[in-house]
Amino acid sequence: MSLLKAGAGCAAIEFPQEMFPFEGFKGVHDAPHVRVLYMEQGSRFVLAAYEIVMLHDPMIRQCREMIAQILGVDIENVWIHMTHAITTPHGPMGPKIGLGGHAVEKSPEEQAAEEKLKGMYDKAILTATEEAAGQTLAGIREAYLGIGTGESRVNCCRDFESELGWWIGINPDGPSNRKMTVLKFTDAEKKPLAFLISYGIKPCAIDNSQMSENERLVSSDVPGLMCTLLEEKYGAPSLFVMAAAGDQIPRKMAMYDVIENGEIKHIDLGVAEGLRYVDGLGHEMAADAVAIIEGIETVSEGNAIRRNKGSYIWETKGRMEFAPRREYTYETDGKTAEMPVETFRLGDVAFVACKPETNCRTEMELQEASPVAHTLLMSMINGGMKYMPDQESYDKVKWESQSSMLMPGAAEKFVETAAKLLAE
Repeated sequence: MSLLKAGAGCAAIEFPQEMFPFEGFKGVHDAPHVRVLYMEQGSRFVLAAYEIVMLHDPMIRQCREMIAQILGVDIENVWIHMTHAITTPHGPMGPKIGLGGHAVEKSPEEQAAEEKLKGMYDKAILTATEEAAGQTLAGIREAYLGIGTGESRVNCCRDFESELGWWIGINPDGPSNRKMTVLKFTDAEKKPLAFLISYGIKPCAIDNSQMSENERLVSSDVPGLMCTLLEEKYGAPSLFVMAAAGDQIPRKMAMYDVIENGEIKHIDLGVAEGLRYVDGLGHEMAADAVAIIEGIETVSEGNAIRRNKGSYIWETKGRMEFAPRREYTYETDGKTAEMPVETFRLGDVAFVACKPETNCRTEMELQEASPVAHTLLMSMINGGMKYMPDQESYDKVKWESQSSMLMPGAAEKFVETAAKLLAE
């Protein structure tokens, strides 16, 4: 059996000031990053985490091709993960997103201006990708892997029940998966090579605060600060991968909804307050990760990388009008979508990939059904597909079911399919 090899790299995405104002942003508070993790044992596999709200399919393809070429990996073995950091640009020529995540029309003047911006945006993404992949290539060496778990209470549920029905805000009493899993890669001298942190939280402590005033600042938000702090402490790239976070948010947010006197009220505390929340929660999340890391013993893994791929077909539906309500009859639009499911396993750890955002119940159901001790669900791999909520979300007509383009049952079918792939 060949020895495990690993390498990692990290590079900032440097958006030039000439890009702004754009999507309500006036500039950058802290640059988001591209982080790349290479693993080799029997075959080669790469996971790249982008601290970006989303990337469009052509850019994802370009990034995968670049990483595959630099690291000598088959493109099918390159996963691009978007951490879904809300306070980053969707990208020129992408959808114009208004408050609440709604797409709105662009004027001809806006379209012309964005064509000029697209080159700057694409260059920033691709330059960071090339740099991070190059660092990774230079650092590949014999490695040892350790796995640790612990609790972090930085996240909370966003679905809450009102007199009108279910809506989204801040609900610390709702269901959450508080488990944090950390993978620790070290070299033969026990020097850290990389860390991977899996946790269910959407990076949105700042959210779309002050978008209409053009006061937004680009930020990698709470998990991004955690990664930076870990890198400062250990001197090794630290990748955050967003687990099942469709219904999971930071427990403090600068922008959220409440329902008062039968009406939705939008609360916007401002960017400065959001950044204060990021600082506090980011340090707390980093401390939780450090507590786990310090208890990890790294060992040589004797299992070759195993990757599996499958899919299933599911009925789709049109998007509903967003509103709190008690009942709703979901109707198919007569179409179907192919739902890809991919798994990657190395010893006692398995990554399970999907494109849609999933709720925490789905992750916990997958972990219960999986034959692998540490099973990490990763949303937004190689693209996005809105939400894939659990059955309860449909039953109670929660936000995620309203936003989803899938008929009920897709998440449960995903768990069934992934568990079978992992058992093969």
